Amino acid sequence: MNNLNYVAPVFKITFNAENSQRSIHKTGIVWGLQRNYRRRFSLDLNLGLGYAFAREGRAESGEITGEQISEFTTIGQLNLGIWLNMRS
Repeated sequence: MNNLNYVAPVFKITFNAENSQRSIHKTGIVWGLQRNYRRRFSLDLNLGLGYAFAREGRAESGEITGEQISEFTTIGQLNLGIWLNMRS
């Protein structure tokens, strides 16, 4: 039954659906809250600011380009869950 607010660093790597060889890296800081309720329901929400960077993938001609793409971005995540452990 832990309930808390937190500040945390985040580093996330995702892959582009069109080209699985291109990865997008996001790093930043988030503020979040976690709540657990009596009926085994759990909520975790975090929001923050980050910086995303990636190398450009393949050009239309098929050759690999090495151009760097970077931008400031927002980071957010919502987790809803049900806990499976025994009640205390």
